[in-house]
Amino acid sequence: MNSTFYRPSDERRRAAIATGGTRGIGKAIVDQLLEADWNVAVFDIEEPKALPPNQLFVRCDVASETEVAEAVDKTVQAFGRLDALVNNAGIGINRPMEQLAMDEWNRVIGTNLTGTFLCAKHAAALPFPVSQPSWRPRR
Repeated sequence: MNSTFYRPSDERRRAAIATGGTRGIGKAIVDQLLEADWNVAVFDIEEPKALPPNQLFVRCDVASETEVAEAVDKTVQAFGRLDALVNNAGIGINRPMEQLAMDEWNRVIGTNLTGTFLCAKHAAALPFPVSQPSWRPRR
């Protein structure tokens, strides 16, 4: 399968964070990034079944600012850079709204909304590698 992700031309691999990357759509995104020769840090609460050489797993509840800040730091320490963030983590509780407890609602909002905000906040706080070309799809 040909990847639609930009393949780096320099000897340093690009690095991405993918939240919720151990299964489903997140795993498919991680697989595409790995196929395109990116380093990928997967933030999740479930460990992946296998860990390729250029993948880092960081157990992280994206609803926790402390855990997100530490996970972003671990990513930069491991790969020396961060070029992309894929906010994919999400949960849902499949039951009628009138049966949903407030703590369940807060857990969904914490993962789906707060987690997206926190990952973007801490990734954006990093210095951008100005000398590198921006991400772009291959044509």
